[in-house]
Amino acid sequence: DIAPTMLSLMGMEIPQEMTGKPLFIVE
Repeated sequence: DIAPTMLSLMGMEIPQEMTGKPLFIVE
């Protein structure tokens, strides 16, 4: 999903209520 991916790019934690999986996770 796009939203969690964008949050990951911004270095934010992905909320548990978000069901979409990130396309990739920035370590």
